[in-house]
Amino acid sequence: MAPYSESDVKKALDLLKSGLSFGKASQLAGVPRSTLYDRKNGRNSARQAFEKQQKLSAEWERTLVSYVVEQSQLGRTPTHQQIKAVAKSYLASSGQATTIGKNWLNRFIKRHPEIATILVPPTEKDQAEGATRPTDIDGTTLNRDIEHAASSSDLEGATSSGEGGISSSDAQQACHACYMCNYGGTPIDFWQKLEKRISDQSAEIVQLREIIGHLVTEVRAQRQEACHNNPNQIS
Repeated sequence: MAPYSESDVKKALDLLKSGLSFGKASQLAGVPRSTLYDRKNGRNSARQAFEKQQKLSAEWERTLVSYVVEQSQLGRTPTHQQIKAVAKSYLASSGQATTIGKNWLNRFIKRHPEIATILVPPTEKDQAEGATRPTDIDGTTLNRDIEHAASSSDLEGATSSGEGGISSSDAQQACHACYMCNYGGTPIDFWQKLEKRISDQSAEIVQLREIIGHLVTEVRAQRQEACHNNPNQIS
């Protein structure tokens, strides 16, 4: 049978509700009868089942994606090493005595194609130099928050490829040393505050645009008034 999507499954389930048999609904929607039977009886889709096995929740990953996109728009795209540092710090805060595998980042990017062109693989030069970059650009607190976890001494030897799993015991040590845990809350609190800061920054950008618009309007009005009072003036 040809590949099918989640929308095809939903269509098949709707056909069942309308009174069609499993065989007919399966044929019309292009969904295997066994899959349709499982979903009808409450079993999760393969994607939903995989999300339950993930050490880092889908909701947390979406927050991280929002952060990566926001920082990229500001010209401060996080490095692979920094993304891993934040991930393992969060894992440690959730109390899971597990590790993040060396392929986690690649799979994370594959699950979220919207950042595939943002988090490009580092070059050999980046790896040799530690893929570092300034953290004091414009004095942005948001950037310093996220990068402080990546600046811990136990993270500096990590590379973006060829490393083993990252243990939560190391992450816990880095977590207690980092600003996220000391500036007023746990890493979970940090992510909640991060979402608010992203929202606040967006509001500030809108407000700034309005101020600039008012200034432009005022300058134009002043120039028009000056030209009216002195028609011979070259504007």
